[in-house]
Amino acid sequence: EFGGRADEQVKIRGFRIEPGEIVAALSGIEGISQAAVVVREVAGERRLIAYLTPQASGSIPEAAVLRQRLGESLPEYMIPAAFMQLEALPLTSSGKLDRRALPDPEIRGDSAYVPPETASEILLCRLFADLTGATRVSVDDNFFSLGGHSLLAMRLVSRLREARGVSLPLRALFESPTPSALADRLDEVDGDLPYHALVVLRASGAGVPLFCVGVGVEYRPLLPHLDVDTPVYSLQAQGIEDAAAFHASVEEMAACYIESIREIQPQGPYRLLGWSFGGTVAHEMARQLEAQGESVALLVIMDTMFESISSSEGADAAGALIATEESEYQDLQERARQGRTDVQPLEVPLMQRIIAFQKHVARLVSSSVLYRVGAPILYFRAAGNELSLHEQLARVTAGAIEVIDIDAVHGKMLDPESAVIIAEHLNRVLSRLPPALPAS
Repeated sequence: EFGGRADEQVKIRGFRIEPGEIVAALSGIEGISQAAVVVREVAGERRLIAYLTPQASGSIPEAAVLRQRLGESLPEYMIPAAFMQLEALPLTSSGKLDRRALPDPEIRGDSAYVPPETASEILLCRLFADLTGATRVSVDDNFFSLGGHSLLAMRLVSRLREARGVSLPLRALFESPTPSALADRLDEVDGDLPYHALVVLRASGAGVPLFCVGVGVEYRPLLPHLDVDTPVYSLQAQGIEDAAAFHASVEEMAACYIESIREIQPQGPYRLLGWSFGGTVAHEMARQLEAQGESVALLVIMDTMFESISSSEGADAAGALIATEESEYQDLQERARQGRTDVQPLEVPLMQRIIAFQKHVARLVSSSVLYRVGAPILYFRAAGNELSLHEQLARVTAGAIEVIDIDAVHGKMLDPESAVIIAEHLNRVLSRLPPALPAS
């Protein structure tokens, strides 16, 4: 069988992309006559740029409309960073696309331009532009719509500390992703914002919230595919983004998280999700909530090892994970030093805190005690996990158990392709639960 040419495949931030798929999706949008998608370097990063010619109407749809339409059929990482309108695509003498003749891209936001007024807005608009390569930033432009992602968000936080001496946590950027909104947060503080476990990933929706244990950015790939009525929050550990001490135990961490989720949802039934170590914490949260007389309607676990977590085998596995983390970050730092364009440098202090936290997690896991809860478990198992899960899970819950196999290794379970599958199963199971909170 002939499957077509593969020589146009590109790789951006670890994702393999066929530009032809994006071209096909763009060509099906009314108002577009021809489309070409190429990779260009912008602000030291490889970005997808779409070049479009209009139909007889004379203009292509606005960028916000194009992003929305493409998002209906393509994952987020395949949405171009910019859409450039041309009268005609430049061609070589042989009739092929002349890539060298394509104009330089202009990265702009989707909102109408509103200039910055305050000192904080001016600073943030400049930093947004520097990090994303945007030619112009409005105070209402969304950092992530301009091409920002988790690594750039970390650099933004670092640059703000250098410029203003203020340490904003990443959650502030996710909750206030525009210069206008973030400037308000920046002007409210003098020094560091106090630690708060809760990170808002999506506050809208009339349904029961889903609380995810772990760094908020990890769960963002789920958002486009989860039911729009489901608010989503994450719970992030103390000490990763600041110099505060780590939680002393899994029990202490779980109690802190419960206090935070009660600010959003004072009473159950609760819906909890945890990945890896986050699954251990989510399980302990379920235990504490049930001990307080609350109901946990669903406990979603993503490839957490509950068997023999205090054994030497568990300690060896944790040690191997730490060694892998350290190796990956050392490699990342070295590639950044070499000026490689496929990576953005993380700040060294942040790397050190992440590795220190992983070592702390290994100690917490090795001293944890598992109890049996009553909540049903939806378990997503990564490729390579060959443990006898039903037997293992039956020791930690008296509730129903469903195991879903995901064709991805442990650390890649929320890559875009797997995130779609996980979100589909979450929507299926969540839709069966009571749609509203009980009356107080």
